[in-house]
Amino acid sequence: MGRRKSNQERKIVSAYAELQLAQSVASIAQQEDRSVAQVAEEALKLYIRLPAATRDILRKFNQDTENEATITPAVNALHRTLLAIRFEQSAKALADSMTLPEGVDLDDEEAVLDWATEVSR
Repeated sequence: MGRRKSNQERKIVSAYAELQLAQSVASIAQQEDRSVAQVAEEALKLYIRLPAATRDILRKFNQDTENEATITPAVNALHRTLLAIRFEQSAKALADSMTLPEGVDLDDEEAVLDWATEVSR
C-alpha cells in the first residue's frame, strides 16, 4: 500500500456510507494501491477546499440520487477543468526547462518555428 508522506498529527474520522459507495471506495483504493482511509482522506481534502456555495450545490445534486444526469455533467466539467490546469502546469514546466540556443529571438516567429522544427526531429 502507498505510504503516507506526512508526519502531521492525525485524528480518526469515521463515517457511514451506503454499501455501493463503500465498495466503490474500496475498489478505488485497490486500483491505486492505497488504503480506504487514504482515499477517503483525499476526498475530504477536496471537499473542505470547496467554497461553501459549491458544497451547497453538491448537497443539492446529491439529494437527487435518482437522476445521474444531474451531477454527471458537473463531474465531467470538473474533470476537464482539472486536466486543463494540469496541462498548463506541465506545459509551463516544460517551457521553463527549455533553453533557447544563441540567436533565437522569441519575437521572430520564423526563427522560433525553425528552432522548433529542428528540435522536434
